[in-house]
Amino acid sequence: MHKLLLPLLSIIVLIGSYSAHAESLIEYKISSLALKQSQTVQVSLPTEFSNTKRYPIIYVLNTHDFYAGDFSDDVLHRIRQLEGYNQIPNTIIVLINHDSWYSLLFNQAEQLTQFITSELPDFISQKYKTRERHLFAYSYGGAYLLSNSVNLQSHYDQLYAISAVFPDVSYVQNIANSLAKLDDKKAKVTLFQEQGHLADTQFFNTKNLDGTVFKQQIIAEHSHQSILPVALSDGLRYRYKDYAVVDYLSQLNLSKAELSERFISIRRQYTLSAEKADLQSFYSEMAQSKMAQEQLPLAFELWRAGSPRFRHYFINQWGERFLAQGKLELAQFTWQQLSKLYPYSPFAWHKLSKLAVKMNNAKVQKVALQQLADAINHFTIDDHALIMAFVMQHDATYPQLSIRALERITLQMPKHKQAWQRLHHFYKSQGKEALSNKAKQALSTL
Repeated sequence: MHKLLLPLLSIIVLIGSYSAHAESLIEYKISSLALKQSQTVQVSLPTEFSNTKRYPIIYVLNTHDFYAGDFSDDVLHRIRQLEGYNQIPNTIIVLINHDSWYSLLFNQAEQLTQFITSELPDFISQKYKTRERHLFAYSYGGAYLLSNSVNLQSHYDQLYAISAVFPDVSYVQNIANSLAKLDDKKAKVTLFQEQGHLADTQFFNTKNLDGTVFKQQIIAEHSHQSILPVALSDGLRYRYKDYAVVDYLSQLNLSKAELSERFISIRRQYTLSAEKADLQSFYSEMAQSKMAQEQLPLAFELWRAGSPRFRHYFINQWGERFLAQGKLELAQFTWQQLSKLYPYSPFAWHKLSKLAVKMNNAKVQKVALQQLADAINHFTIDDHALIMAFVMQHDATYPQLSIRALERITLQMPKHKQAWQRLHHFYKSQGKEALSNKAKQALSTL
């Protein structure tokens, strides 16, 4: 099939560099039998493209005639931006070009449909490994897409019309009749239309169309021009809503085991790694989400399995946040769990002692202060950064504990310059000349 097709298309390949946010476009000229002329398309490959990997492919009618800005540049920028933000998977983008779009869309619609459903996809599939197909069409291109959606359905997985503009009312009425014939087992058709540009599309509402196959999404506070990036984003993010895996799974009521299973499944679906480091990062992000949802027991189950990087800081901040919101029991639970994760964290015990005062619980305050002193007496080298941060913030509140902490650090790590500097300051301020000179001497050797 492929060997026969290539001679028929008389393909001429031109590779040129086109500025589109620093990415190169590969240009192909295809001698189309359907259109009886050479048709130009430009292909944008994702960053770190691999010819062994299959990619979703996004076809776009480059109807720049109807757009005030740089249509192709804006399309490419928004899609690559979504990829960079990990909202959608990496994609191959195909821009379909033409010199006279209005004539092509409405005088050669059948031939254009043949080209974009047969000739072009067959050619692209010989050049690249692809997965699901998307087709975006803007302005008059959107009207064409809606009018021919029944024929396009069998060849694409998703069809998107953006800010459709129609040549006349009868054309709109014919579209309404065509949309009623859509097959609900084939590609879904979505129309993104800006508020204030709905006079024609109201005809579609009279057909009682099945929302599973045709959807009209109204976008407020946008114009015919500004709707383009918004519609691109909304369409692709909805299709790949599980790709932003934390946002997606946060909406579901799942256990840690179920979350793990779904995460691994989604990652494999998109041929992404699901190694230990990936899982740890996922657990940490999901823990943040569950803290926001106030599902603290699950959150701390995730914290324990997550990455230790900045974990103490994030959990402590949640305690502060709950306290500021007047949610004392949540703050207490947070700092109690923090103390279990970091037994020698002076922050946890300090916060619990202050919270006990606020809750008028002298017994709990006494225990917290005892645990604080115990943490200072037993911390290890691994806790030095935490201890130093505490001393820098609370040395005025706990001067003696701070001195004890600094002395322990210098015993465990004699060349800890910052600890000696703080000790020198403390000793000097307290008039302990001999100890101050000792600290000064230690500093002189570093």
